[in-house]
Amino acid sequence: MPFHETKAPELQGDWAKVKSVLEKFGLSCTLNLVEGLITVSTTSKTRIPYMILKARRCYFCREVFLQALTTLKGRHQLLRIGHGPIGLCTKFGINKEQYEKRRKLLIGSPLEELSQLTGCDLYLHEDLSIAATGPTEGMRLARKIVTDCIVHRVHPAFQFKKFKMNPVNQGD
Repeated sequence: MPFHETKAPELQGDWAKVKSVLEKFGLSCTLNLVEGLITVSTTSKTRIPYMILKARRCYFCREVFLQALTTLKGRHQLLRIGHGPIGLCTKFGINKEQYEKRRKLLIGSPLEELSQLTGCDLYLHEDLSIAATGPTEGMRLARKIVTDCIVHRVHPAFQFKKFKMNPVNQGD
């Protein structure tokens, strides 16, 4: 997996911790600073080969790479909200100005409150995606609220009130 040269000092400083976490799951990894590559591979101790894909998903959350490694232990989702190839803005034709306004609704305390409401850990990655880890129902609710905010321009505060007052409808 390639990484940007500006991330090299950050990755190099935390590499021992990253390597030890991946080794717990039977994955080996190497950091090549010259070529700007991280190589993750399975070993004979790897019980679940799917772990290599989970490790790759963690890497896409570069800003919180170490926290995202906890996703190897449980369920996780990557909510692509930006203008990437499969982002919500691209899918629903939302222009950049509209996206910036809607994204600002989620940043800061609304994201923290959403985390508390859903029981999930949420990480914003370069304003293009949100990584969610935690219980399945919580991730489903987080996806619904984030999608409503970005696509349908529903302020998260209204959703919070709705789900706090009537928690039975959280699955809807």
